Amino acid sequence: MPCTYHFKRKPGLLIEVFWGNVTLSEALSMYDRLLADPKLPNARFEYCDLSGIEETNLDARSMKKLFDILSGQYLRRLNTFERGATIADSGPSQFIAHRYRLSLPEEIASKVKIVATHEEALDWLGLATSPIMSIASN
Repeated sequence: MPCTYHFKRKPGLLIEVFWGNVTLSEALSMYDRLLADPKLPNARFEYCDLSGIEETNLDARSMKKLFDILSGQYLRRLNTFERGATIADSGPSQFIAHRYRLSLPEEIASKVKIVATHEEALDWLGLATSPIMSIASN
């Protein structure tokens, strides 16, 4: 599966990684598991790496469906979510990242930044000096 997630309990970090050819069914499957995961409410920070996406079958309607689902999870975590960073360094990943950020409610969008590198993501999250830095890049 070309997408996965895991949590780092300290510092409350959700790490999502996408690579290769990401399909809607695979992304929905991953998010079904993520949204039911009892660790999600404790994730203060989100690190989403889209830089490995080569292509996707997400059309505008599919993206809206997926983004609506994901926006809801942020609203449920509004009191605990502090910041999110999305790494997008190519055409497909930048398109998805920018469309996603535009779909977020303003109170969440202001906490999510699109960056080009792992280092920029960790800096935005305030984790650049954390030992998580080497773990997040794996």
